[in-house]
Amino acid sequence: MKESDLQEKVTEFQHLKQQIDQSQKQAELINQQILEFKTIKSTLEEVAKNKKDTKMLIPLGAGIFLHASLEDTKNVMMNVGSEVSVPKDIPEAIILIEKQISELKDILLEIETQFQQSVVSAQELQSKIQELSSEKQ
Repeated sequence: MKESDLQEKVTEFQHLKQQIDQSQKQAELINQQILEFKTIKSTLEEVAKNKKDTKMLIPLGAGIFLHASLEDTKNVMMNVGSEVSVPKDIPEAIILIEKQISELKDILLEIETQFQQSVVSAQELQSKIQELSSEKQ
């Protein structure tokens, strides 16, 4: 085989490696989102069990909390996009969160399938590159 064939396969392999790396990063981000939604769902379930005026700590981020009292244990405000929030009762909010988790899991499954296909292709390509390198010597 020609040197150009070998170089073409190496370039193709590098492209597949980039796809694999990108798939891994996407999967990590989606797993983080799923975990965040599960935490929110759990928090909503706990809020719904509490009574009005229950004192609690609200996480602001970076280990900083705010003391607060619950005024409403039945409803939340949910962002629906474009900086618009609408009131939802907690069971309805939980259903929407579960739907988002399900959608993220579907996306994650698709990414994992693409990842596996890319890994198999990369392994086959790596074998072909080794074969071409051996023929060249």
